Amino acid sequence: MCRAAMDKAAASTARTDRINMLESLLTASSSTLVAMSVQLSEAEERERTCNGRARWQNLRSMGDAKTLLHLMFNVASLSRYVNNAVSSSWCLLL
Repeated sequence: MCRAAMDKAAASTARTDRINMLESLLTASSSTLVAMSVQLSEAEERERTCNGRARWQNLRSMGDAKTLLHLMFNVASLSRYVNNAVSSSWCLLL
């Protein structure tokens, strides 16, 4: 082979290697961006669920509101029952 043909082949190989390297970097960057996007979505979801007002804004129907109020009532009743039971136990100990 002549010198010009060898230089052309080397340039072609170098170009192919560079393209492969850039494609690898693009794939890695895309994967990183997807992972960061998922983490951001999860963090936003946690933030929304921690905010009590957001719970009410997420209600889509009267059924959802009824279910949530029922749950809150049951939790409040249970806590009152537990507090009364603990208070009664203390009275018996005294």
